[in-house]
Amino acid sequence: MNRSNINEIGSEFWQKKTTKKEKTKNNLAHLLSGRTALDFIIKDIKAERQLGSVMLPSYCCESMIEPFERNGVDVRFYKVSEESIDYPTNNCDAVLIFDFFGYEEPFNAKIALAESDNGKITIYDSTHKLNGPSIKVDYAFCSYRKWQYCNFSEVRKLTGDFCISKPVNLNTAYCEMRDKAARLKAAYMAGDKADKLEFLKLFSSAEDMLNHDYVGYTGEIADVDIKAVIEARRRNAHHLISGLQNIPGIKLWKATLGPTDTPLFVPILVRNGLRDALKIYLIKNFIYCPVHWPLSRSHGAYRDIYDEELSLICDQRYSIEDMDREVEVIKNFFNWDKANAINILYN
Repeated sequence: MNRSNINEIGSEFWQKKTTKKEKTKNNLAHLLSGRTALDFIIKDIKAERQLGSVMLPSYCCESMIEPFERNGVDVRFYKVSEESIDYPTNNCDAVLIFDFFGYEEPFNAKIALAESDNGKITIYDSTHKLNGPSIKVDYAFCSYRKWQYCNFSEVRKLTGDFCISKPVNLNTAYCEMRDKAARLKAAYMAGDKADKLEFLKLFSSAEDMLNHDYVGYTGEIADVDIKAVIEARRRNAHHLISGLQNIPGIKLWKATLGPTDTPLFVPILVRNGLRDALKIYLIKNFIYCPVHWPLSRSHGAYRDIYDEELSLICDQRYSIEDMDREVEVIKNFFNWDKANAINILYN
């Protein structure tokens, strides 16, 4: 078996779970993606009340902004960092909140309560917290494909039934392309002869398809063993956090793991312009860590986190030994001098 296949950490999931039937509750919908879920929520809100503007965190993916703009909703931002939230008085109709990377932020509960008391709609993005919100909100949604291989998201309306009909059509072309890519990656990871470039191209093409065609689709519901996923991620994240303490050049998003935290990744902030060099160095060692998120056209005033953040892999596919390897590679990188680290970008 090719050694790189054994040692790869990160990138797309490939282990597909059994699909199950949707529950027939009128306040629960299973849709294609997180963007599909947000679009559905926006349309449901607009079916019964005004939604002219929304407050989003300054640190977020452009795919969270686009569904609001697509539906004619003015997007405004409240400033967030790894240490604090600066939430201003505003006249928006709704607010979207989430616990970044699964690390519970107590101030979110205060925002939700205060804005609910002000008659505003509260939306919680549970994509970053698999076991859902611990605070009272109007809507919650989770894109499960961020946690394992699947093609669905879930929306819950916590104040009654949906006002609009749930989608019934599946984006078959997208799902079939992703499934083919997953099968090829599964073969590759098993040591079979498979073209890595082919499944990477298929995954990329599927995402491009989703970027242009995500509205109004149901999802393929898959079993998610939430307890097992959380236990594995907490174990791995705790080990990573312990191993990464006091490394000059990086700052942990959170230096501890709280009892209710559900890690999506272990985010670090890489100082001195070395984030991209570290990412490439990790790739050279077959560790594929994403950046959250690319700086969008909307975030020129809040770029520090976007330039420094790197998401370390801690998911259920991997062992404590894999976490040790991540730590070791990062330590090796920072044992080099800055000139050598920068050279990685060009060699």
